[in-house]
Amino acid sequence: MRKGFSGQLVSLLLCSAALSAPVWAADALREGFAAPPLAVRPGVSWPWMNGNVTKDGIDKDLGWMHRVGISSVGLGSASIDTPTVVDKRLEYLTPEWKDVFRYAVREA
Repeated sequence: MRKGFSGQLVSLLLCSAALSAPVWAADALREGFAAPPLAVRPGVSWPWMNGNVTKDGIDKDLGWMHRVGISSVGLGSASIDTPTVVDKRLEYLTPEWKDVFRYAVREA
């Protein structure tokens, strides 16, 4: 009997605490969910597949990531049997590749 009473007491206290929470707390929670701070926004992997990268593509990718709320990227280069889909494929760590890498970092 005593155990049941203490469980009911805890439930009652939790309910009263929830009901007495200030309205601003709910508003702050709602606003934080709708527009989370940068520290808690998601990050993504951003592989450049087999040198298929252009400054125009970088602008489009970064613009999209910004619009959807992505806060960070892990940039990498992957060399899988990916066909070339750009006018000039950039070989990893060549001066041209480093140029677009620097561009991506500045734009980000």
